[in-house]
Amino acid sequence: MTRLHANALLLLAAFFWGTGNVAQKTVLDDLAPLTTVGFRCLIGALVILPLLRRELVGRRRKPVGRDVRGIGLAAILFAGAIVAQQSAYGGTSVTNASFLVSTTTVLTPLAVWLLRRDRPTPVVWIAVIAALSGAFLMGGASLASLAWGDIVCLISAALYSVWFVILGEVVVRTGQPVLVTTAQFALTGAACLAAGLFL
Repeated sequence: MTRLHANALLLLAAFFWGTGNVAQKTVLDDLAPLTTVGFRCLIGALVILPLLRRELVGRRRKPVGRDVRGIGLAAILFAGAIVAQQSAYGGTSVTNASFLVSTTTVLTPLAVWLLRRDRPTPVVWIAVIAALSGAFLMGGASLASLAWGDIVCLISAALYSVWFVILGEVVVRTGQPVLVTTAQFALTGAACLAAGLFL
C-alpha cells in the first residue's frame, strides 16, 4: 500500500467517524451506552467477518500466547475508550464530543513517547498545546465550566491513544489485521452487550 492510499483510507475513516457522531448521541434516546456499544461492535465484527476467511486462507501461523494477550489488551483498551466516548454523549454536545475525542490525534504521539520512548517532534508539541487550548476554550475558558461529558471525552481520547499504540504493535506482530480487529470487536461487543442487558 502506498502512502497516498494509506492517507486516503485514514481520511475516509475520519469521515465515517465524524459523521457517525450525531447518530451516536441520538441513539441514547433508546439504548443505554453499554448496549449501544455492544450492538455496534457485534455488527462491526459481522461486517468484516467475510474478510477474515480471505485473510486466513493459506496462513499456517496461528496466534501464540503473546498475540492472544496483545489482542486481549487491545480489546480492553478499545472497550474502555468506546464506552467512555458513548457515555460522554449524555453529558456534552455532539460538537464538543467530536472535537475532544479527536484530540486522540495529538495524544497518540505522546502515548508512543510514554510507552515506547520515541520522542515526538517539536511540531507535535505545538499541536498538543493548540488542541488542548481549543478544548479549554470550548469549555468556556474555565475548568469549572467543563461538563462531565467533556472530561469523559478527554479520558476516552487518552484511552484511544494508548489503544492505537498497542493495536499497531499487535497487528504488526501477527500480520493479521482482520483477525485482530474481528476478535477485538467480538470480545468488546459480547462483553458490553451482556453487561448492558444485565444492567
